[in-house]
Amino acid sequence: MIVLLDAFAIKNKKTGVSQYSIELIKNMALLSKKTTFRVAIRPDLDENHLIYKMGKEFSNIRILKANIPAIGPLRDLKYLFFKNKLEYDIYHCLSSNLPLTMSKNSVVTIHDLKYLLFPEYLGKFGILKSIYLNAVFRHAVKKADGIITVSNSTRDDLIKIFAIKHGLERIKTVYEASFLKKGNEKKTADKYFLYIGELRPHKNIGGLIEGFKLFKKNCRTSGDVKLKIAGKTHKTFYTNIRNRSDIEFIGYVDDKDLYSLYKNSIALCLISNYEGFGLPILEAMESKTAVITSNRSSTGEIAGDAALTVFPENMKEIAKAMESLFLDKKLRNDLIKKGTERAGLFSWEKAAEETLSIYTEIYNRK
Repeated sequence: MIVLLDAFAIKNKKTGVSQYSIELIKNMALLSKKTTFRVAIRPDLDENHLIYKMGKEFSNIRILKANIPAIGPLRDLKYLFFKNKLEYDIYHCLSSNLPLTMSKNSVVTIHDLKYLLFPEYLGKFGILKSIYLNAVFRHAVKKADGIITVSNSTRDDLIKIFAIKHGLERIKTVYEASFLKKGNEKKTADKYFLYIGELRPHKNIGGLIEGFKLFKKNCRTSGDVKLKIAGKTHKTFYTNIRNRSDIEFIGYVDDKDLYSLYKNSIALCLISNYEGFGLPILEAMESKTAVITSNRSSTGEIAGDAALTVFPENMKEIAKAMESLFLDKKLRNDLIKKGTERAGLFSWEKAAEETLSIYTEIYNRK
């Protein structure tokens, strides 16, 4: 079987889709030696990018370069000329955006639907962008032989938005897993709650900050406890909270430092209005760190009973959850124990097995 993997969304910088693509490709190549994986990437990737190293390491990975965007109308136009040059049995778009011209034996991974549910998160021209994405997703729903969603929540949203009544068996949830690389733990004297992720409107960072401020106001012993906010700032995000010594925006954190940042925190706080999966939850659990998360979309699904869940718009609940984990060591340790067990349920080997099973099912229909 020849599988063409559309990995044009892989970038030089670390992104969720890039990491998903790399981990899935690597684990599928390990599990299915007789399958040839043709990995289509953009030619502007650095020469030392991990995807090239994988191409040399695995005899069943073939790297294919093409100057095709990961998203946008130009992508669809270029695929008109690209697709006839390709040899494949299964085509898998790893980045949600199934090209309008690719429908034969096709699989697409839908990572989230935030831009359909909340077009305001797209910033300038958000409505127009949302209309385009709606067309792309609608095409995938109609034409793809297999649709992978990364959570049941995303699957349910997809079915609801597009009123899908038939062919529901095509839509399967395949969970992601942690990308965390454990390093040497660096101890710190700081006491802090932690947010990890890109700074975007749907992440509800403003609500997290307000909840933290209320926690500091209500909890007399909170003293020098801080809130550390780690991640790149997206152009759509804005906050004027820059003048409090107990709230630190620390920017992007390298992988080598991420484990210690989780490990030394009181708890991870991922209290988003919407998530397709919520990867930091698993990373925190792997680091033996307690979690406070939202009861919206996928985060409660991924966390299970191993986290405190709150309404993202309820500042009192956020503050109370922080206070509980700060004061109650037994509660924190109980959640850490449950979280460690919970994180063990998710693996890239399992994701690869389930994805290969989808390929095989479609291939055998031919």
